[in-house]
Amino acid sequence: MPRTNWNTFLDEHRSVHIVVADVGEADRPRLKEDCDLLQDLVDKLEPSGAFAVAAGRSGDTIEISCGFSRRADADRLADAVRAKTVSRWLGWASQRVFSLDEPMRLAIAAALANQGEIDARTAAARR
Repeated sequence: MPRTNWNTFLDEHRSVHIVVADVGEADRPRLKEDCDLLQDLVDKLEPSGAFAVAAGRSGDTIEISCGFSRRADADRLADAVRAKTVSRWLGWASQRVFSLDEPMRLAIAAALANQGEIDARTAAARR
């Protein structure tokens, strides 16, 4: 399914599963690139339901939220980036978070270029 606008997505879906990338304050200048990278990864994972990607702030931290109408789609992204389950925010059907640091950026970019696993850690974890 194609990506939709974040606000439209939230209006249309009441039970949303999110996977949040913690970008950190230092990486604010590359936020557009990070959003595009995550969008490309989600596209590669071929979600079967609706989804949206949006960037925002949480205190001093910049975050990119990937919202999914179907849990299985959120699970695929969470597994790929080894996101951890959290309960930080109210109102979400499920929520996971991971750090989008430089090693993760490079691993995602390499996987997208090679049509492979995100990295060796992820491949080993799936076995």
